[in-house]
Amino acid sequence: MMKNALSVIVLVLFLCSCKTTITVNGEDGKIIREDWTVWLEGEGVDNSGNEVDGSNLVWVSDIDGELGSGNLLKIPGSDLTEGDHEITLKFKSYNSSAENDSVNLTIRYLKPVLAKKEKDYGADGTTDQLIIYSHDATTGVLSSRSESQLIPNSQATALYHYFYRYDGKSEWIKGDTTVPVTGEYDYLEGFSWYYGAGEPRIDSKTYQYEWSTPGMFQHTHHYKYNDNGILGSIEKDTSGDNIPDEITYHTIDSLGDVIIEEEDLDVDGVIDARTNYFNTYKDGKLIEKVVIISERNGDDVFETESKFKKFYTYDDDGNKTMVEVDQDIDLTLDAITHYTYELR
Repeated sequence: MMKNALSVIVLVLFLCSCKTTITVNGEDGKIIREDWTVWLEGEGVDNSGNEVDGSNLVWVSDIDGELGSGNLLKIPGSDLTEGDHEITLKFKSYNSSAENDSVNLTIRYLKPVLAKKEKDYGADGTTDQLIIYSHDATTGVLSSRSESQLIPNSQATALYHYFYRYDGKSEWIKGDTTVPVTGEYDYLEGFSWYYGAGEPRIDSKTYQYEWSTPGMFQHTHHYKYNDNGILGSIEKDTSGDNIPDEITYHTIDSLGDVIIEEEDLDVDGVIDARTNYFNTYKDGKLIEKVVIISERNGDDVFETESKFKKFYTYDDDGNKTMVEVDQDIDLTLDAITHYTYELR
């Protein structure tokens, strides 16, 4: 009787030495789109190096639980919950002290992204500016955009190409632009931000323009927030001496849209220009905006310089599809922009 008990103990210790190894779509930490297939391949071996039958292996996600069994498992990305998964290949009948291999992967659901913007500046049915947006196939992040724009009173078209680069907390844009009428220049625009609660918010933007002549031009915008994380002002350093040359103050409504913008153009504590935004919402969406721009005259009185109205249209998913502009608020449309989306 004692001999049989000893045999059982030895058998358990032997099986605990088993281990699994995994490969997932070629690499650990991979991003998988929901319309792709996840390939999980692995094996289990015992302490002697003998392969364990695949029927005794089970795949487990720390989010979705048990996924299936076998040496090879193919799962549509859409069958997994969006997010970061740790997937482990375990033995079905051996205890938990076995050495189980795990891999990490991220399931990303496709979302509508802006693919094309068509601007009709005269509301006459002609596309005056066409902007095409390209996104990284794996991450869905904006990678580049191309613009073609008709130059007024000429037969020429300006061509713009912008390329985006991200490093997690910073974004850089490098553009190569060809304008047949005015020559060529390189355009570089750098963005940096830090992450607060919720969505990323911009901390500063640095703009650099390198023309064929007269050379480099650069200015920096610093964004200031209140204790609630709401944008309060933007300080503009246009001379590169780290001292604000202009300050713009914002008043924000409860939905996060600007309703008053005031500009101190020489940082003397006096507001030189003011823009009022009168926003109309429906079901939480901005559907109409009246903009009135005024400037301080010599008598310290604000006079209206211009005004216009914008109308916003959305699709059933809440994506903006059209913006119409009545430039003089005379019930006549003066410009229309159409937006097209694709799943990326």
